[in-house]
Amino acid sequence: MKKYILSVFFFTSIFTNGFSQNLSISEPDFSGQGYVINGDQNFTPLEKTLSPIQNLMGFGGTSHLTIAVEGCCSNAVSDNINNSTTLLIKWDDNKTDPTELFSVVKFKSKRKERSLELRKSRYGFALMRDVENGINFLAKKYGESSYLLTIKIDKPGEYGLLLGTNKTVTYNDKSINNKLPILCFSVAK
Repeated sequence: MKKYILSVFFFTSIFTNGFSQNLSISEPDFSGQGYVINGDQNFTPLEKTLSPIQNLMGFGGTSHLTIAVEGCCSNAVSDNINNSTTLLIKWDDNKTDPTELFSVVKFKSKRKERSLELRKSRYGFALMRDVENGINFLAKKYGESSYLLTIKIDKPGEYGLLLGTNKTVTYNDKSINNKLPILCFSVAK
C-alpha cells in the first residue's frame, strides 16, 4: 500500500511540476482573480461573482444556508483532459497552504442559476456542510503570488472556487457584507 501511495504522489508531482515549468502565462493582475488553463495552454479568465449568502427556513425547524450565481453556466470552460482541470489563482502571496484559502465545489445547475447549499441545520445543529466536503486539489506555487491548482473532476458540470478561508468566510455573518466571492468555471462533457 505504501508503494502505491508513493508512486501516485511521485507521478502527481512529476505531472504538476512538468506542467507548471512549461507554463508561460503571466499571473493575473489582482488578488482574487484567476484563469482556467486548457491542455493547449490557452487560458480564459474565471467568472468572478459576489454571491449573497441566503438563510432559508424550511419546515420542522430546518435552516438552509445557500448561495446562488445567476446564469446556467460559466463562460470559462475547462477541457478537463485526463479528468484534470487546471486553475491559476492570484492571491496576496503564496505562502499560505491553499487548502486553507480555497474550496472547490460543484454547483447544482438550473436554467437560470447555479446554487450550492453551504450548510443545512435543524434546531441549530449542523447536519451537513458541502463546503467542508469540497473537491480535493493539488496546489503548486506559481510566480510571485499565485497558485496553480490541479483538480481531478470526474463529472462535467458547473463548479466554483470559494475564495477565502472556508471556515471564516462562509460562516461569518460579517464577511464581505454577507456575500461570498466565487470564481466560477464549467467542465466540458
